[in-house]
Amino acid sequence: MKKYITVIVFLIFASHSIFSQKSKMDQIKAERVAYITQELSLTSAEAEKFWPVFNEYSEKRHHLKKETRQLKREMKTSIENEENKEAELFEKILSKEEEEIQLIREYLPKFKSVLPENKVYKLYIAEEKFKRYMLKKLKQSR
Repeated sequence: MKKYITVIVFLIFASHSIFSQKSKMDQIKAERVAYITQELSLTSAEAEKFWPVFNEYSEKRHHLKKETRQLKREMKTSIENEENKEAELFEKILSKEEEEIQLIREYLPKFKSVLPENKVYKLYIAEEKFKRYMLKKLKQSR
């Protein structure tokens, strides 16, 4: 009986942690939408067309960055364990970074089809500004 209660308590705490992380990610995404919308001065018509394209792009880019981080971790482990796989892993990392550049090139015309050209270029600056804004916010919270 004690075992079951322990398992139930553990599951409750684990689920709370997962939901807490999910809500933080949702909050960051909402802040990102507001920030970029404001930075680009999007009209409601532009926003309606832009956000589905941007979300698709963002998801693909996030996936590539996640793969790149994993490869970098593997490379660090390889160096620490003297496995001599660094050259192979470094080539894979470069390949992922090239895929990210290719993704940007692929989505540039898509963004231009839903936004004026000057706003498309502002988008890349707005993304960087948002990243700096979030890092500054994180430092302040610590």
